[in-house]
Amino acid sequence: MKTTTCLLALASLLAAPLFVAACAPGDSNGGDDPSASSDDQAISATARAYVTLRRDMRKCAAPMCGGWFVKDVNKKNPTERYVSSLDFANANLDDASMAAVEDAPDGEVVVRAKLGPVDSKGTRALLIWEAYRGMPGFGPATGDFFYGVSERDPQIECFAAPCDNLAAKKLNATATTDLTRVEIEMQHHLQTSWLEKRVEADGALVAGTIAKGDHFAGGYEHVLQANQVFLKLPETEGPCPAFKLAACPVGQVRTYTRSPDRCMLPDACVDVHPCPNLVLNCGDGYTLVSYATAPSGCASFTCDPQFIYPE
Repeated sequence: MKTTTCLLALASLLAAPLFVAACAPGDSNGGDDPSASSDDQAISATARAYVTLRRDMRKCAAPMCGGWFVKDVNKKNPTERYVSSLDFANANLDDASMAAVEDAPDGEVVVRAKLGPVDSKGTRALLIWEAYRGMPGFGPATGDFFYGVSERDPQIECFAAPCDNLAAKKLNATATTDLTRVEIEMQHHLQTSWLEKRVEADGALVAGTIAKGDHFAGGYEHVLQANQVFLKLPETEGPCPAFKLAACPVGQVRTYTRSPDRCMLPDACVDVHPCPNLVLNCGDGYTLVSYATAPSGCASFTCDPQFIYPE
């Protein structure tokens, strides 16, 4: 969402001559983290890690079968481990969010977790602290890494674009890359401003690739191209402001805009116009959202994942 970026003045205003340096995007740790390329990459019972889940479809008596296989993200040759159950006691999730994890297709969930102790049957539960659900039907592309994104603190004061005021950190590693912005590559009538906001400010995770963006006076943008976004659960709208609105005059209709927090914000009263009789098909796993927009008062559509609307 941040598209401007920066030349950073490095010399004192009193010094002559004045030297300036571009805020060049790059990996602040000089490349891939060594911990992300080891062959011994199995989730442990001592340290929390970000892992994906795969349902165990084998046919045998529980708890030896019927649980999940888990493996670390961003690791070379990660070792899958079997867990008999998911333990949400440390995650502070509501019932709908726990169901969103347990009902998700393989690969559409990331959890921050560690193995529980061995029980009397010789199996372990997966102890979960945080859970993230991805957009239905999407997944990482070949070569993608998993990232968390945060705002730089303190922010850079930018004099020319591009300005890398975000940082992308590889999960299960220490490598951090300066970042200009996040770009949502998924095309499914999703509200990209909402997903970008969740990634850049609200803790959502990304599977994607960091690449050069547009070129400005200070150099190229450093853009995280997201092929999958994992929303941190629970996902809630808002907080949304409350409005007291007078009814629109006869012959007019109220229009709205939708904020990056999924709030419906009143826009204007506009004259009623003939509208095309079109209805968007969102597809499996999605819910259609429609609202009247200016200037015509006709409906605009977006597709939200169903799991954010608990039944």
